[in-house]
Amino acid sequence: MSDPQKTRYDFVSPAYENLVAQVFTMGAEKHGDFGWRDSASHSEMTTRCYNALRRHIGAWKGGEKNDKEDGLPHLAHAIANCYILMDLEDL
Repeated sequence: MSDPQKTRYDFVSPAYENLVAQVFTMGAEKHGDFGWRDSASHSEMTTRCYNALRRHIGAWKGGEKNDKEDGLPHLAHAIANCYILMDLEDL
């Protein structure tokens, strides 16, 4: 039984969270921790993340499950880009 007034974390898969965290870990190794926040232009970074999101969704929709560069799922990359776009909205 769930409490309707409480956030339902049971809907969020720990395995999928782990994949998104792997994408962020790989990104931090390439660009530094929270590298998107260090961008000279907020607008430029928003555009870059949006374009990356669209590329990953397009590759997935085209039948490619995993990114060729790192082997992680395109959908995990897309989710990471959504997280970044949400974060950029708050900066």
